[in-house]
This record gives sequence, structure tokens and C-alpha cells, in this order.
Amino acid sequence: MDFFYDQQQRRLVLQVIRTFGGFVVQNGKNADGEELFRQVPVRYGETSRMVNQIIRQHSENKMLYTPFMAVHIISINMAPDRRQNPFLVRTDLVDERKFNAETQEYEGEIGDRFTVKRHMPVPYDYMFQLDLWCSNVEQKFQLTEQIMMLFNPAQKLQSSDNALDWTAITDIEMQDAITWSSKSIPFGTDEAIDVASMQFKIPYWINPPAELTKRRAIETIIVNIRAVAELPEDDSDFAWEQGDLLAQIIITPNNHILQVDGDILTLLNERGGEFDEDGNIFNWEDYIRLFGDFRPGETRLIVKRKFGDPTGVTGTLTLHPTNVNQIIWTVDPTTLPANIVPDITAIIDPLERFPGDGILAAALTGQRYLLVSDMNDELIGSPTGAWGSLNAAANDIIEFNGTDWIVTFNSSEESDPTVVLNLFDNKQFRWDPLDQNWIPAVDGLYRPGTWKIIL
Repeated sequence: MDFFYDQQQRRLVLQVIRTFGGFVVQNGKNADGEELFRQVPVRYGETSRMVNQIIRQHSENKMLYTPFMAVHIISINMAPDRRQNPFLVRTDLVDERKFNAETQEYEGEIGDRFTVKRHMPVPYDYMFQLDLWCSNVEQKFQLTEQIMMLFNPAQKLQSSDNALDWTAITDIEMQDAITWSSKSIPFGTDEAIDVASMQFKIPYWINPPAELTKRRAIETIIVNIRAVAELPEDDSDFAWEQGDLLAQIIITPNNHILQVDGDILTLLNERGGEFDEDGNIFNWEDYIRLFGDFRPGETRLIVKRKFGDPTGVTGTLTLHPTNVNQIIWTVDPTTLPANIVPDITAIIDPLERFPGDGILAAALTGQRYLLVSDMNDELIGSPTGAWGSLNAAANDIIEFNGTDWIVTFNSSEESDPTVVLNLFDNKQFRWDPLDQNWIPAVDGLYRPGTWKIIL
């Protein structure tokens, strides 16, 4: 068996220590008559001799701090009454939500898929002892009363928030016997610190490692299932009819994602990375040759914003001179979406930029800007007061008519998709009325099934 250590017992000890953390004792009153409280620390009782020597500053005359509590394990016993089928292996299929690395948020689509095989854990009963070190009986009364009223007779412990951890919740139960004092009667003149002890039982499980494998889709380009009543004897004249199509499954080989940035295409894995499982960067030329010969300037690639779009943006491919994971995409302009509203000069934040500020040109008739933040007439008199008394919202398009700045595209009233060209970087943007946001019309990430190569 390979080495496996998951710090399960260490986590249990730390959790028991945290269970008794936060208790306080009253320690007199200050000059204003207000009660003073002191938090009682909790530590693990089985420290090494070297650590103890350091704590005592290498001196036998170092006085111990009180009050404090110490937790340690006094016994571990197998629990045959909780033992189940020791050879049980349970298989679970887990689907993760897709994580967007750009926005650092989870989306509503399915991401990675895993198969988890869990093995039956081994049950044990742990006995812990809690020692209360007190300098006087009043401290002991305060601590024991706070602890005793919490256990009637047990509290729940949750060791994990993993949905697949079937041993995540257990109990910590106080036992009947409580040792009130470590001293013997009569006490005499002994100056030893008085210690009270409580014992707690925790049913626990030691988990063997689970088997985790990633599920992968069958790497098929297009599978069409069609209904045909009878095939002709000579299939040379046979042709499929569109009406015969019952179902269509489209899967991109290796589930690659395509990143489009202007005329540069980057090949990514299904998690958005540029490397395969062996740490090698993806190679466009090797990838295309899996399906046929690559012909620079003739091999075409088509992208579609969503599966089922009747049209897409098409361009020819040429290898990148320095980066094997990037390829140059020369777009056919006739396949680009048509611009519906007049071109914009740039995309700006009107709270930071204004006409004639040294970045933007002075106001000229016909200048048009797409705004990324709200603005109103409260800006009059400020450096950005050059916008005049304009009131506009983020995602609006404004235009200078020779005298004033006016809103020509009111995003709050537009319910239809539209496209505009940004003259600053020569890229198109599309208005999404559902999300109420402008998004790149062509640039972005394309999931499997939304892009294809024509050799």
C-alpha cells in the first residue's frame, strides 16, 4: 500500500481544543468597579520534554500560568458495534459547476465531471481528557459550571463540509466520572496546582483514501442519428434529407476551448489552460493534422456565438511565427455581423475622461462615446463638467451635436440586440438586452460545439 496520511487524528484533536476555547473566568474588578474577565487558554497536553523545557525557560523555578485547560487522548478503542461491511465501495458521480477564470465566478453550466469511489471507513471510539488547572476553587467553579451546562450529555461536531464525507458529523459526549481534585485529603501544605478532570467520548472514523477519476466524453466530431425506412440497393444515388435528422450530438475533440482576441486564436483545454495533462503547450499544427492536412491561407475556421446559429464568422488560418499555441485568423469581412448603430469613437469612463483633457480630443460634431459608468448634471463645475448638463447611464452611447452632448442610445429602453463598431480598436460590440450589457461581438471564449475547422 502506498503511503497515505491525511492528518485525520490531528484535525480531531484541534477540533476538540477549539470546542473548549473561548471560556473566561472573572478576575476581580477594576478601579471603576467594572468586572474583569480573563480568557482561559487551551493547549494540547502531550507536549514533548524539550518543548516543556523551553516553556519553563530552562528553569525549575518558573511558575506555571493558571487558569488554563489541557486536552489529551487517554484511549482509543475499536468500535465493533458501528462496524459495517468493511469491503463496501460506494461510487458517486459528481458534476462541478463551470468556473469562469476571467470573472472568478461560477456559471450556470456544467464544468468538470468526476467519478468518486469511497471505501468503508474504520470506526473507533476516542476518549479525551480535559484537565482544568486552577489556582483557587472559585476559578474551578466558574469553569466547570460553564462546561457542564453545555453537555446534556453531548454536542455535535462537524469535521468537514464536504458533501461526499459520510463521516463529517459526530458527537462529543461527556462521561459520568468527573475528577474534582487531583489533591488528596487532607490537603496539608502542598503547593501543587489543583487539577480537575473531565472525560469525553467521541465516536470517530478513520477514512481510507478515495479514488478520484475524471470522466471524459467520447471524442466524436459529429454523430447523426437518422431514420430511414429502407435503403436503396444502390446507395450511390442515396442522399440524406434534412427531415430525416432525429438527433445530433456535437463534441469538439478533446473538449478544447477557443480563445479569440482580434486576429489571434489560442487553443485552450476544457479548464481554460494552455497546457495538456503532461505539461506540454498545445500545438495548433499537430491538432489540425489529427483530421487532415493543414493548408495555410486555405484552411478555414468558423466561430458561432452559440450552437445552432445559422451563420458564423469565418476566416482563414496561418501559423503563428513564434507561438505554436496561437494561430493567425484572417477574417472574411463579409461574415462579420452588420453594424446596426453608427460607429463609436471610443469606450470611456466619463468620470475620469472628458473632451480636451489631453487624452480625448476636444469636442467635435459627430463624436460618439460608449459609457462605462453613470453621469449626471452634478458634475457641472467639476473637471468633468465639460460634458455639460448631460444625464446618462452606464452602457449608454452619447454624441456631440455641435452644441451639446446628447444620448443617442438609451440602454434602459433598448430591448433588441444591436451591434456597434469601436473605432479606437476596430472591434465590434454587441448589446445583450437580457444581461443589459455590451459584450464583444466576436472576441471571447468559444466552448466546444461553437467552433469548427474546415480543411
